[in-house]
Amino acid sequence: MAHLAWVILGFQAVWFSCAWGVSHAMPLLPISAAIIYLAVFFLFQKNRQQAILFLAKTCLLGMAIDTTLSATGLIQFHAAYPKPFAVIQPWWMTILWLSFGASFELSFTWLRHRPYVAFFLGSIFGPVAYYSGTVFEVIYPLQTIGLIALGLCWGLTMILMLRWLAPMLIPLPNISDNNPSSSDQ
Repeated sequence: MAHLAWVILGFQAVWFSCAWGVSHAMPLLPISAAIIYLAVFFLFQKNRQQAILFLAKTCLLGMAIDTTLSATGLIQFHAAYPKPFAVIQPWWMTILWLSFGASFELSFTWLRHRPYVAFFLGSIFGPVAYYSGTVFEVIYPLQTIGLIALGLCWGLTMILMLRWLAPMLIPLPNISDNNPSSSDQ
């Protein structure tokens, strides 16, 4: 239970340090928070190679989503990079995607057999997280179409990440199997 609390609260600390640190020109704050969070994540990993692969996929997916939505004008990050590179996902969003990937297994494993719920939750809370960035002025205010696009992307992201995570998970027992085992007879 303490590990789950660390995962959830640690991710929130990284998110806040990115939003607050970037908005106050303190880049070492999000970098330091991410290093600590990811170090603890790897400390608890039994299969570090699978974890690295999962984080790499998550990070690349996030970069593709944020860069595509930024290039199309659906989301805009404040002063991420000079033109013509301004459409590229900012460095601190890479930190957030890595940290989100690190939090994913313990936070969302319960959704592995519930793809519709995963899609629904991703489509609601993904845009909420981005919208929250507007409070810190690290993301320009989002238009409705941008929120809808984020919702679709995040809904699909949740399903895709659950599929990527599946090989790393211990199979759940089949609780619908009502056949008594041989030891029960």
